[in-house]
Formats: sequence, structure tokens, C-alpha cells
Amino acid sequence: MTELNPAVSLRPLCYVRRILAQLLLFLFLAIVAPVWDLYDTQWLKKHPGSAQKIRYYKTTAAWLWIASAVAVLIVGWEGVFTITPAPDDAAWLFGHLWVRYLGGTLIALFVALSLQPFVTVVLKKLKKKPRTYRTADTMKSLDYFLPATWTERRWWAFISITAAFARRLCTGDSWCTTCTGRSR
Repeated sequence: MTELNPAVSLRPLCYVRRILAQLLLFLFLAIVAPVWDLYDTQWLKKHPGSAQKIRYYKTTAAWLWIASAVAVLIVGWEGVFTITPAPDDAAWLFGHLWVRYLGGTLIALFVALSLQPFVTVVLKKLKKKPRTYRTADTMKSLDYFLPATWTERRWWAFISITAAFARRLCTGDSWCTTCTGRSR
């Protein structure tokens, strides 16, 4: 009877584990996380309070970081920092100078429009005019969720940063590309 080479026999097992991990992460992100979020958000609506909001923020941060860590373990760090264009991408288009100027102009306009609320606040402060909060009534329906205290705001900022990292680690050209076999 011939013995199997352990290095060769383990390769398919590692591959199966990797595929299984990808599938479990996909199921978690596509099914478990939205169902959990629906349940937890309804609970938060019924029991609004600072301690409940912070618990919600901590739980959200925890599962986002865990999902991100699993995605990095599946793909590795290379996929996080590498953008691989697909063969059907319009890379030839970005070689034209006018496209670069157009892209730069659009980005500058986006940044300017994003800064507009801050400029409005500064101008009102300089002119010593009171600020009006027209959106306050609209946002009342989200009071159970949005931060109100300094501690809640710090956790909210942490959740925002966590969401940015998790989005990059769990989508883009890293885990999602490996899982689906496609770029973007």
C-alpha cells in the first residue's frame, strides 16, 4: 500500500476550508447581520436610552471587526491594498488628460459641496446670526438611534471609522473579489 504525501493531501482540505469560510462569511453578511440588525433596531426603538445605544454601537463594532478579520484571514492583506482592474475596465480612458481634469473637477465639486454646511455655520457665527435647525423635526424619528451625549458621539465616530474599514475589507477588490471571482 502506498502512503500519501501529507503536503499534497492537505491542499484540497485547505481549499475546502477557505471556500467554507467564504461561504459562512457571505451568509453572515447577507442573512445573519441584516436579521440581527432588524431585531436589535426594533429593540432599540422600544428601549431608547444612552446605555442601550452604546450597547448597540459596541455590538455593531464587534461584528464588523470580526467579519473584517475573517475576510482578511481568507484573502490576506494583499487584496486589501491592491486594486486589480478587470479586463473590461476602461483603463484606456484614464490615459487621456481631459478625463483626469474632469475627474479632478468632479472631486473638487464634491468636496466643496460637502463643506458647504460647515461654511454656512461659520458664516452665521461670524455674522452673529442664530442658526436654524430645519432638519431637527425630520430627524426626530431617528432619536432612538442617533447619538445625543458626548460618549455616544465618540462611539458613533468609532462606528463610522469601523464601517469604513469593514466596507473596504469585506468588499472592493479583497474578499468579495475572491469570493465571487470577479473584480468589482
